Amino acid sequence: MNVHVAAVLSAPGMLGARRFENVDVAAGRPLGEGDHTYCTLYEMEDAGVLMRPSTLEAAGRGACPPDLAPHRVALNHTYEEIFRASRA
Repeated sequence: MNVHVAAVLSAPGMLGARRFENVDVAAGRPLGEGDHTYCTLYEMEDAGVLMRPSTLEAAGRGACPPDLAPHRVALNHTYEEIFRASRA
Protein backbone atom coordinates (compact mmCIF):
# COMPACT_ATOMS: atom_id res chain seq x y z
CA MET A 1 0.00 0.00 0.00
CA ASN A 2 1.24 3.48 -0.75
CA VAL A 3 2.97 5.08 2.24
CA HIS A 4 0.87 8.25 2.04
CA VAL A 5 -2.43 6.35 1.94
CA ALA A 6 -1.44 4.25 4.96
CA ALA A 7 -0.46 7.36 6.92
CA VAL A 8 -3.68 9.20 6.13
CA LEU A 9 -5.81 6.16 7.01
CA SER A 10 -4.18 6.06 10.45
CA ALA A 11 -5.99 9.29 11.39
CA PRO A 12 -9.21 8.98 13.41
CA GLY A 13 -12.28 9.39 11.23
CA MET A 14 -10.67 8.15 8.02
CA LEU A 15 -12.62 5.11 6.80
CA GLY A 16 -10.96 3.98 3.60
CA ALA A 17 -9.22 4.87 0.38
CA ARG A 18 -9.32 3.79 -3.25
CA ARG A 19 -6.58 4.48 -5.78
CA PHE A 20 -7.28 4.66 -9.50
CA GLU A 21 -4.90 4.70 -12.46
CA ASN A 22 -5.70 6.64 -15.62
CA VAL A 23 -6.69 4.04 -18.26
CA ASP A 24 -4.54 5.78 -20.86
CA VAL A 25 -1.44 5.15 -18.74
CA ALA A 26 -2.37 1.50 -18.27
CA ALA A 27 -2.79 1.17 -22.05
CA GLY A 28 0.53 2.87 -22.77
CA ARG A 29 -1.03 5.97 -24.32
CA PRO A 30 0.39 9.41 -23.52
CA LEU A 31 -1.51 11.67 -21.15
CA GLY A 32 -2.88 14.98 -22.30
CA GLU A 33 -1.90 18.27 -20.72
CA GLY A 34 -3.48 18.56 -17.29
CA ASP A 35 -4.26 14.84 -17.07
CA HIS A 36 -3.15 12.94 -13.98
CA THR A 37 -1.74 9.44 -13.73
CA TYR A 38 -3.42 8.53 -10.44
CA CYS A 39 -6.42 9.57 -8.40
CA THR A 40 -6.96 8.63 -4.77
CA LEU A 41 -10.38 8.94 -3.16
CA TYR A 42 -10.62 8.96 0.62
CA GLU A 43 -13.75 8.08 2.57
CA MET A 44 -14.17 9.75 5.95
CA GLU A 45 -16.80 10.07 8.67
CA ASP A 46 -17.54 13.68 7.73
CA ALA A 47 -15.86 16.72 6.19
CA GLY A 48 -14.72 17.90 9.62
CA VAL A 49 -12.14 15.09 9.64
CA LEU A 50 -10.06 17.14 7.19
CA MET A 51 -9.61 19.96 9.69
CA ARG A 52 -8.55 17.83 12.65
CA PRO A 53 -4.91 18.27 13.68
CA SER A 54 -4.53 14.47 13.79
CA THR A 55 -5.50 14.19 10.12
CA LEU A 56 -3.17 16.99 9.04
CA GLU A 57 -0.33 15.43 11.04
CA ALA A 58 -0.99 11.97 9.58
CA ALA A 59 -1.00 13.34 6.03
CA GLY A 60 2.35 15.01 6.70
CA ARG A 61 3.87 11.73 7.99
CA GLY A 62 3.14 10.11 4.65
CA ALA A 63 4.86 12.81 2.64
CA CYS A 64 5.57 12.13 -0.99
CA PRO A 65 9.08 10.71 -1.63
CA PRO A 66 11.45 13.42 -2.98
CA ASP A 67 11.86 11.73 -6.37
CA LEU A 68 8.08 11.77 -6.91
CA ALA A 69 7.38 15.22 -5.47
CA PRO A 70 7.75 17.08 -8.80
CA HIS A 71 5.01 14.88 -10.29
CA ARG A 72 2.54 15.17 -7.41
CA VAL A 73 -0.46 17.43 -7.75
CA ALA A 74 -2.88 17.60 -4.86
CA LEU A 75 -6.41 18.45 -5.85
CA ASN A 76 -8.53 18.74 -2.76
CA HIS A 77 -12.27 18.63 -3.22
CA THR A 78 -14.72 17.42 -0.62
CA TYR A 79 -18.00 15.82 -1.64
CA GLU A 80 -20.90 14.44 0.36
CA GLU A 81 -22.79 11.40 -0.91
CA ILE A 82 -26.32 12.25 -2.02
CA PHE A 83 -27.23 9.07 -3.89
CA ARG A 84 -26.09 5.44 -4.02
CA ALA A 85 -27.25 2.68 -6.34
CA SER A 86 -26.20 -0.90 -6.97
CA ARG A 87 -27.24 -3.73 -9.18
CA ALA A 88 -29.90 -5.97 -7.65
